[in-house]
Amino acid sequence: DILDMTVVGNTCMHHLFVGINPEYLGRVPFSPSVHHSLDVKARDLGLNIAKGAYVHVLPIEAGFVGADNVGVLIAEEPYKQDKMVLIIDIGTNGELVLGSQDELICSSCATGPAFEGANIKYGTRAALGAIERMEIDLDSKEVRLKVIGKTGWHSSLDTPGANGICGSGIFDAIAQMFLAGILQKSGRFNLDLKTPRLRTTEGQPEFVIAWANQTSIGHDITVSQADVRAVQLAKAAMYAGAKLMMHRLGVKKLDKVILAGAFGSY
Repeated sequence: DILDMTVVGNTCMHHLFVGINPEYLGRVPFSPSVHHSLDVKARDLGLNIAKGAYVHVLPIEAGFVGADNVGVLIAEEPYKQDKMVLIIDIGTNGELVLGSQDELICSSCATGPAFEGANIKYGTRAALGAIERMEIDLDSKEVRLKVIGKTGWHSSLDTPGANGICGSGIFDAIAQMFLAGILQKSGRFNLDLKTPRLRTTEGQPEFVIAWANQTSIGHDITVSQADVRAVQLAKAAMYAGAKLMMHRLGVKKLDKVILAGAFGSY
């Protein structure tokens, strides 16, 4: 039996989980209804665990910096570090923590959920069947994939049963397409390239990451121009937040960068 449970999540998830109306999170000044930690009887939340068990919900820092960020701080202990650390917890809001044992500050950036696979045409969360890594041959433009739940790398001749692209996969895809000359520095596709993987569908360029026979969804998995733009905007928001925080603390250089959450795991 589960005797006790600790729960974290962003501020909206937190409120929904414990039964608090999240309405005011969507209004200026975006303040949570409660900041402090909560100890709630599991049965009061409808959880079927050990009789008398408690659910411990970690505190919230702000409207867009939730209990999940507190969990990251507990796990990584940047407040004990003598080096300058930047922690990035990528989700619908990109939560950033910067500092050391001397001082810590945090912020939230409107990255959108692109890094979690949402807002991406074939995006998915980091789960079984998601493309998590990829390589593109610089000459042939052929693709090798790593799929969560499958062993090793897979070429166009294999059938890894991919069902979409998770955040780390979309990062890899864009980086590899740039290195292979498929994407220009601006993020536009290089339509002069001759490869069957680069095509235009409904007036929008896209690159085929996995052919239909390699997927479990019955059609090609692609990265489109709109997908590239979504990642560019998310990356720009994260970069701007980090630079502003570094300016605030007078930091010129980072000693360590930590990626948290499911995105960091893959």
